[in-house]
Amino acid sequence: MKTASDNTESHQTVGLLVVHGIGDQDRGETPEKLVEALRNAATEPIATTIRSTDVRDVDFAGSDRTLRIYEVYWADVAGMRGSATKGAFDAELLQVAAQFPRLNRRAGLYPEQEGRLGVRMWSQLLVLFAGILYLALSGLKLLGAMVEGARQASRHRGRHRSAPAVESWRAAKADGLPIHRRIRRFAASSAATAREGAEQAAYGWLDRELDEVAGDIFTYVEAANPNTPPGSPADAILRRFDDALRQAAHDGCSEIHVLAHSLGTVIAYHALAGLRGEADDGTSAARAAVTHIWTIGSPLDKVAFVWPSLANLERPAALAKARWRNYSNPLDPVSGRLDRFASWGVVNQTVWAGGLFRSHVIYEETRRFLRDLSEAIFGVSVIPRRSPWSALTAVAESVLAPLLLFVAMMAGLFLPVYAGLVAWGIKWLLGTVVGVASSSAGSAIIHWSGPWLSIGFGGLILLVMVWAGPRSRAPEAHRKWHQPD
Repeated sequence: MKTASDNTESHQTVGLLVVHGIGDQDRGETPEKLVEALRNAATEPIATTIRSTDVRDVDFAGSDRTLRIYEVYWADVAGMRGSATKGAFDAELLQVAAQFPRLNRRAGLYPEQEGRLGVRMWSQLLVLFAGILYLALSGLKLLGAMVEGARQASRHRGRHRSAPAVESWRAAKADGLPIHRRIRRFAASSAATAREGAEQAAYGWLDRELDEVAGDIFTYVEAANPNTPPGSPADAILRRFDDALRQAAHDGCSEIHVLAHSLGTVIAYHALAGLRGEADDGTSAARAAVTHIWTIGSPLDKVAFVWPSLANLERPAALAKARWRNYSNPLDPVSGRLDRFASWGVVNQTVWAGGLFRSHVIYEETRRFLRDLSEAIFGVSVIPRRSPWSALTAVAESVLAPLLLFVAMMAGLFLPVYAGLVAWGIKWLLGTVVGVASSSAGSAIIHWSGPWLSIGFGGLILLVMVWAGPRSRAPEAHRKWHQPD
């Protein structure tokens, strides 16, 4: 229902639903990032008025329109934050999911226009990429454990502290406890220290970051599975989107725009398409007021390739007039063109900003996106100024990122290399025994086969890690997506 205070003949209020992406986001962080980008680029003053926790007005002195931002905040949904996210990201599960396109093709889950050769090629590339990423993550965990161990040792040295078990022994001695009780306390303290160290080694800072950031993808995708019973985290997230959409319609916004980033684009797409059930009358009516959909850094093309059941959704009739623009960055490995969503009328735009590190998180600062958004909302172009250092920073990032990836991969190859060294040790032992107890011919054979034995054994371990193991697990994991319980 429109109100005179919100919209008059000379002044209009435009609603913008903002859906954040993955990670441990703070409430208000994503809207403020957009407002800050507008403020830095605008030549006229921009004022912000907080109306409620998730709603704020943005007034631009150069426009007769007010932008009202409704944040669709979902990071605090049960199952998406805190201890519930522990173990959400599994690098092996990433490898298993990389096998899904091959199984999707065999099951006939792709539309006819998907070329068989293209699907086969991208399937193999995805498996290769997942293997490289698995090795890199394994290497980062190893390097992280080494850094953490050095940091802990340095901290103890800096404080001139002895090991907890030694301190426990000294305290027991000071208390005058008999020797058997001192030994018991020393053993208990040693065991506690060992458990704490094992837990830190098994679940370090990198694991926490991956669970709280990349783990959101697996948690949401699992919850949005059509076979998942009602009441999942996905249902709660989509309900928040619908609530914000109805509120914008109730406030009388003349237009409603949807802006989503990263995983938020998948959430917005599912909410607008009604993935988890039919919408009520109020939500259906509110969808008809949506005029623009803006997606930045969207992984929807990859979701459609790996999990077709989450992406092949029909465009509701209520959204027939909505215009969808998708912005992707060739340097952003998460984003991509949404060519598979042609029935939704997606217009793909390419932007260049940042390097391989920042390309996924600075779309709001790109000239094309901010210009298009400001023109559609305020009727005035807001174009950010380019920093002379931006291109240099982007080049530095793009050079440094592959170098770090290579270092991480080399560290990730520790287990296969260790296996090869073990095989070399076995060869040396056998060669020594045979050389002493047998003929020189037998010793020569073992000596010649040594390098091949090491390479073959290490290669076998590597093959099991990055290909054979995930390939054997993939069919069972794939069936739960396409066969009802």
